[in-house]
Order: sequence, then C-alpha cells, then structure tokens
Amino acid sequence: MGNFTSEQIVHWTSKQAYLGLGFGLIAAAEQQVDACPMEGFEPAKLDELLDLKSKHLKSTAIMAVGYRDIAADTYHGLAKVRRPFDDMFTFI
Repeated sequence: MGNFTSEQIVHWTSKQAYLGLGFGLIAAAEQQVDACPMEGFEPAKLDELLDLKSKHLKSTAIMAVGYRDIAADTYHGLAKVRRPFDDMFTFI
C-alpha cells in the first residue's frame, strides 16, 4: 500500500470491512435470513479463538445470521409502521 504506515493500513482495512458487512446484510435480507451487525465484542479474544493471527487477520465487526423464532416473536404478524416520506427526508 505504497507509503502507508502499518497503523494506517490497519485503519483503512478495518473501514473496508464495513463495506463487506453491508453487502452481507443485503445478501441475507435478499435470502430472507435475519442478520444483525455487531460491535462491542472483544476482538483480541475472538481473534485468538478463531486463530486469526496465523492468517494475518484481525476482527473488526461480526454479523449474526439465522432465522427468528416466530413462536417467541411478539411482533411477528403486526402491521409495519412507516413514517411519511416528507418526515424522513430533507432535501437541500
């Protein structure tokens, strides 16, 4: 990566991970699979658990995927609530 320091490369690549995360969320939605992006985990522990260091990788964010438990989902089947378009967007 040219003249970038290793810190700059780590910073840049961690930001790139969010692009992949976004596409993963879109792909899951397309396949009707529930997905949730997550931060707030302990990256060093996850890296150790998955042996990421040996692969020259580091965790940045994680995405949980699966299917909801419809029997336990109290909101399943309720009508969607949508805000009016003009309340959601401001055009400049």
